[in-house]
Amino acid sequence: MGEFANTHQGCSPLATMRQKPGPDGSAERHVKEIRRKTRRKFSAEGKIRIVLEGLREEYSIAELCGREGISLGIYCTWSKEFLVVR
Repeated sequence: MGEFANTHQGCSPLATMRQKPGPDGSAERHVKEIRRKTRRKFSAEGKIRIVLEGLREEYSIAELCGREGISLGIYCTWSKEFLVVR
């Protein structure tokens, strides 16, 4: 333990394994950039179409979201935006 304690100043091996890869977390930044560029963008008309389809209740919301490739949270956000009276 003497040699390990001197080189890592008392850090546990598990703590050193959890550090971000690269000196500045560049791998994480790279992954976030890829996700940002490949994210699907829905038009207002597309969002309205999906929300209206959910209101028809022909399918469950979970089935609709799965078919459209969106999360339930996104659907709920869109439906709240759609149903807000201004």
